[in-house]
Amino acid sequence: MGILRLFAGVWRAGVDLPKDADIIAVVSFGATAIELTEASRCAVALAGDLKKVYPRAVVISGSFKHNPLANVEKYEKWKTLPHAIYAGPVESTIEEAERIRDDLMARGFKPRSIIIVTDDWHSRSAKLVWEKIWAEAKPRPAIAFSTFAWPEDPDNPMIFQRKEWTWAFANVLRHAFLVFVPGGFERMKRMKIRQPTR
Repeated sequence: MGILRLFAGVWRAGVDLPKDADIIAVVSFGATAIELTEASRCAVALAGDLKKVYPRAVVISGSFKHNPLANVEKYEKWKTLPHAIYAGPVESTIEEAERIRDDLMARGFKPRSIIIVTDDWHSRSAKLVWEKIWAEAKPRPAIAFSTFAWPEDPDNPMIFQRKEWTWAFANVLRHAFLVFVPGGFERMKRMKIRQPTR
């Protein structure tokens, strides 16, 4: 186990899983032109395991808006999570959290408990974003995180997600922006900061 992996275990959002869960929200980690990225596979597998623990929970996920092909991520996820709700294409953590909230509310869901499936590095800043997005909901849901260790992902369309050290750096930087820059959340949303691709 390397130093990055040790630090990731300390960095991740440390929220215990709830006794019951209404929603399992799977963060998008993209797809190549033919299959899910390694990170997406980890997220889908973890969501599948959680669905067995929380059989009444509704699973929902989006897909990365700038994948090489538009529908690969959506359809590959459905192979493992056939009853999942598709919230549409997203390009940032903020947009993803908003789109999932809006989709659930449009369907009449008023969740009391949400589990976010993401990786260790992403979880801390995602916690800030998801709690902000759901802050005005009534009832305000408890938000927990179930995380996985970051896999090497050289074929990921998102440049920062190809290596663990770049993904770690991007997430620590984003968290610092959200916490220490005045109005960081609103600024990040306005700037529409997203993963660079090529």
